[in-house]
Amino acid sequence: MQLATDQGEVGDDARFRALAENIPNLCWMADESGWIFWYNRRWYEYTGTTFEEMQGWGWQRVHDPLVLPLVMARWTRALERGEPFEMVFPLKGADGVFRPFLTRVAPVREHGRIVRWFGSNTDVTELHALRQTQALHELIVSSAIDFAIITTDLEGRLTSWNVGGRNLFGYEAEEVIGQPADVLYCEEDQRNRRHEYEMRMAVQHGRIESERPRRRKDGSTFWGSGYIMPLRNAEGRHVGYLKIMRDRSEQRRQEEHRRLLVEELNHRVKNTLAIVQSIARQTFPSEGAAGDARAAFEGRLRALARAHDLLTRENWEAADLRRVVIETIQPHQQGESRFIVDGPTVRLGPKPAVTIAMALHELCVNATKYGALSVADGHVAIRWITTDGGDPRFHLTWEETGGPTVAPPARRGFGSRMIERALAQELDGRVEVHYRPAGVVVEISAPAPGHVVGRAEGVLPMPPQDRS
Repeated sequence: MQLATDQGEVGDDARFRALAENIPNLCWMADESGWIFWYNRRWYEYTGTTFEEMQGWGWQRVHDPLVLPLVMARWTRALERGEPFEMVFPLKGADGVFRPFLTRVAPVREHGRIVRWFGSNTDVTELHALRQTQALHELIVSSAIDFAIITTDLEGRLTSWNVGGRNLFGYEAEEVIGQPADVLYCEEDQRNRRHEYEMRMAVQHGRIESERPRRRKDGSTFWGSGYIMPLRNAEGRHVGYLKIMRDRSEQRRQEEHRRLLVEELNHRVKNTLAIVQSIARQTFPSEGAAGDARAAFEGRLRALARAHDLLTRENWEAADLRRVVIETIQPHQQGESRFIVDGPTVRLGPKPAVTIAMALHELCVNATKYGALSVADGHVAIRWITTDGGDPRFHLTWEETGGPTVAPPARRGFGSRMIERALAQELDGRVEVHYRPAGVVVEISAPAPGHVVGRAEGVLPMPPQDRS
């Protein structure tokens, strides 16, 4: 074969050469036997090779050795049968990286006889990646057998339905695709057009969480919990809605059972405290020192009951420190606010919550008898902060101002012992009580008892000192 002559034949068609040399595809031509005698400029740019290296069957050096046998088999069969073929296989670039190319090869005939072959290779890396992503997406959706993953159009008609949807609702895809999504809602929500409301809220807020009774194909209901969010295309245009849902019926039953148990426990605890209070009233006289002891004892019982009430509302899992503080100081407000309460949201376990509530109660009682709350212009600031780092810490400060001059007590009472010993032990931290002339200051430092969410909404402000 005369290569120069063959390349000259291709060069005779100026328009073809101009086109082939300037398209982004890799192009080549072979004679009727498959011997490649011409490549376009893009081929050399991508592979970093020369014509001398590629002519004939030299193209094999840029193929993946693992895939090359299959490519050779397909190319040989095409030559034998005189038929075109199409295949995706990797080609190595000048950077040594193999990328997928869609290759199309077609015979060129003159008077019914094949005179040459024309081939093109199109880089489909992005398309290949997209298909892999789509395949992964389809795998994820089909594997989520316990989650209904559903899409609707802008009017709320169902447009896709996965296996999880079938398992939760009992419908096959062909039964619900094209139907209004409110077929999945209970009758009350259908009457109230709940589905339309949720779509509006999803657009307004970007995503909403919903947990409501849902209706199955057989008419039974279950607690469906999940998210609804707008579905947007690649250009960001709103084209529908995505819903992800699971069945929380069993969890709801367990939560209700736990709630009933906690309420029963709280009822029994209250009865026990009432009995203890009654015994105290029968045992201690209502006058003199014994009467004071009885009043102090009953105050502690009430503080304990309030802490139990707060924990009951939280299913005895945790309590918000801010709520613990506010509910403990509420009986000592004396009308106008005497407190400032400020700090981030901190969750406390049941035992620390009760212990802090009891300690704050003792501080309030002492402040009412001897400290800042015993005079009209006295105030108390309760502040806490948390510090990050390898050892997150929690710091709470009780600070009295505007009260009588303070001196250290001659002896430690029950309240002092609770604050300095029980509180420090329960929090596994340090408690310091300072009897400063301007007012009592209590500093508590301990490992962070729970997670910090952020600043609490609102502060109980200290009123202005000027009362004129």
